[in-house]
Amino acid sequence: FTPRLFENWLTWEARTLDDGRKEYILALVPMSEYSGEYHDTRALYKTHLRRCVTATTRAIYVVTELAKNTCTWTRLQSVDLKAGLPRPL
Repeated sequence: FTPRLFENWLTWEARTLDDGRKEYILALVPMSEYSGEYHDTRALYKTHLRRCVTATTRAIYVVTELAKNTCTWTRLQSVDLKAGLPRPL
């Protein structure tokens, strides 16, 4: 097993639908695709970085209120683990 490290930028937006229900849209991309300012936190876990493979993921999540304490969760996500498939036995 090789640990994977995902460094992502996450943003979200809260919206109120026409019928008054709440909806939240979350999106994330690899930090390498984010051009804004951010704090580099890699120094906090540098001892673990030597063991990790840097993988990437992109995603969009949509959480929509249906009723009190009930929601739908739509998730579109792609992941590149930076690994190949195991060889057949």
